Amino acid sequence: KSKRKIREGDLAISTNFDGDVAMIQYSLKPLNKNDKTSMKETGFIVFDQDLNKIWQQEQTLPESEKRLDIKSSCIDKNNQVHFLVKLFHDDSRKDGLKDGIINHHWEVFTINGESSKIERSKISLQDDLLFKDLKFFEGADDDIIITGYYAKSQKDAAAAGAFLFYLSN
Repeated sequence: KSKRKIREGDLAISTNFDGDVAMIQYSLKPLNKNDKTSMKETGFIVFDQDLNKIWQQEQTLPESEKRLDIKSSCIDKNNQVHFLVKLFHDDSRKDGLKDGIINHHWEVFTINGESSKIERSKISLQDDLLFKDLKFFEGADDDIIITGYYAKSQKDAAAAGAFLFYLSN
């Protein structure tokens, strides 16, 4: 669809829980090389089990390259793409506390291929706890599951606890 180049090494392939829908997610190289002003752009191609294309869409995301990281993506049985993003509150990209507040937050962005609208859902723990590792996938009951562990500081390698979120479709 796009004549723009795909960013090397920035490609993810996943299937839904039943394995009958597949999705390729890719990032486009920015037109502007300044990460502070260049908006993050990504694309999705969704296929059925016979590799027939169901839909394809490229999105300009609502934050700059500097402030937004796509950490994971998945597809559900309704052909909706969900992607887990880390949004930094400033251009420093520092994970730790800034003025007593964690310098980022996490959201799930959802698109359905029929519209360019992005649905956003914020996920969070207590204000002083940091997500350390997150996994993201569709479960058997059609829920999107986010699981992982958290720590009390960015430098703390040990887990302070585990978490599990369900996002209902």
